[in-house]
Amino acid sequence: MKKRHIVVVDDEAVNLTNAKNLLKEEDIKVNCLRSGKELLTFMEKNQPDLVLLDVDMPEMDGPETCEALKRFEYGIGRKLTPVMFLTEDNDKGAEYIHKPFDRDTLISCISAILGSDDSCEEEVAVTDDTEEDLSKEIERLCGILEEPVEAKGGLLLGQGAFAIVYKYVVRYKKRYGGDASVILFSLSGEPDNDPGILKDAAKQFVSILKHSLRRSDAILRSGKDQFFVLLSESPESGAQIVAGRVQDRWNETGFKNDVFISYEIKGI
Repeated sequence: MKKRHIVVVDDEAVNLTNAKNLLKEEDIKVNCLRSGKELLTFMEKNQPDLVLLDVDMPEMDGPETCEALKRFEYGIGRKLTPVMFLTEDNDKGAEYIHKPFDRDTLISCISAILGSDDSCEEEVAVTDDTEEDLSKEIERLCGILEEPVEAKGGLLLGQGAFAIVYKYVVRYKKRYGGDASVILFSLSGEPDNDPGILKDAAKQFVSILKHSLRRSDAILRSGKDQFFVLLSESPESGAQIVAGRVQDRWNETGFKNDVFISYEIKGI
């Protein structure tokens, strides 16, 4: 199996050291960079599986770097590299990985994005008593994780909860069979757009996702404009249909000419 490759970008050396030590324990290839500019130069000749990107950096912050990276990858016709944001700001929501790093949360989030069949936490293991209705099992799991469950539509989860649900679905599929897949959606706009447009567009996009998915599907928002969607009962062909449905609904909004959607699909 190909060794996973992650780039960590942070202007604080201690954070890079901590991340590198944790990731190397998981047999992950790690490159550590100190700025957004270094990342953009690095990405000209490399494409890692994932970028862990600090939000608050001098000269070029995380969101600016992410947007520049997307423009570069679009420009050369390369599929977008997933980006997860890092922050020391406890006021930021569950869509960010918080520093100092909690090992279990960090590894679980990475596993959910890159794919992993590591053992789930004991309290969410699939057992002989597990129901064969996956949506009910995920609803039960969200109750354990104290995550809200709405009456219908996809579940918007934080980093840790999404990672646990992902790992649960992997084990569930091994026991009962069936297919699952993940879609990475990215939003992007013109560089001179009002920043408020992307913020409002992302809010609208969350609503579209929720109403396009089933209760057994999960959504993880990473930063402002990336969304990971776990389709717990759909193969890649089904994911393509879902992505098309989301695109069609987006084209009916007032944002379609200012904010654009791209997506990548992988089976799990």
